[in-house]
Amino acid sequence: AEDGNVTIDEEVCIKCGRCVRGCVFKAMQGTPGYELYIGGRWGKKFAHGIPLSKIFTSEEELLDTIEAAMLLFKERGEAGERFSDTIARIGFEEVEKQLLS
Repeated sequence: AEDGNVTIDEEVCIKCGRCVRGCVFKAMQGTPGYELYIGGRWGKKFAHGIPLSKIFTSEEELLDTIEAAMLLFKERGEAGERFSDTIARIGFEEVEKQLLS
């Protein structure tokens, strides 16, 4: 707490939304949304997905962005390459820019 107010430690927060839903005093407000992570994978070359910088507030926009990611992978991915490798090769910033434009 700072100055008697509750604060969120951004280094610890995983954006699960439980604090908003669980606050009986309705002290925290929020708009429901979706966070989209790209480039995660299982297996020998495990990789955590990286969240796009945008919080999607409509399911339609989220699905459009997922479709854009699949099309980007189809167009820019190389034979035998996983999407996480395509992102690493092109660069996350460039992929995010293309997906959010």
